Amino acid sequence: MKCLEILKFLKPPTDISTITKINDVLSNILAHTPVTKSVNKNNASHAILFEAMKLIIIYKDIVNKVLKSQSIALLEMFIAVKEPNIRYLALECVASFSHLPYSEVIIVEKLDQILISLNDPDISIRRRALDILYLLCTA
Repeated sequence: MKCLEILKFLKPPTDISTITKINDVLSNILAHTPVTKSVNKNNASHAILFEAMKLIIIYKDIVNKVLKSQSIALLEMFIAVKEPNIRYLALECVASFSHLPYSEVIIVEKLDQILISLNDPDISIRRRALDILYLLCTA
């Protein structure tokens, strides 16, 4: 997780081999990070996944479309979980993805879960869902 966090602060690479390696690592993280029933292990897994998604958002031009689609699919799953902290972080990432070109189309396809979040008992989740809808309308 710390390595991904550090990469966010560095200038995105420009050479093709490094970009390919970063895409491969991010793809492995998104595809093979297990989410288990153990709370501590789950928190670590979620932290790694969210850091990988934040790096994908920051490296918007060098990551491939498949990674962005995988991230949005994971976020859709996280928006549907019972844990409010995970839902909030997922909605926050969706809001960040909405700034990327051609991500609006993917997000609009997942709009059902965002609309369900508007009725959540947690006010912060409702506000974040409303922010996403606003961002989609102004994009």
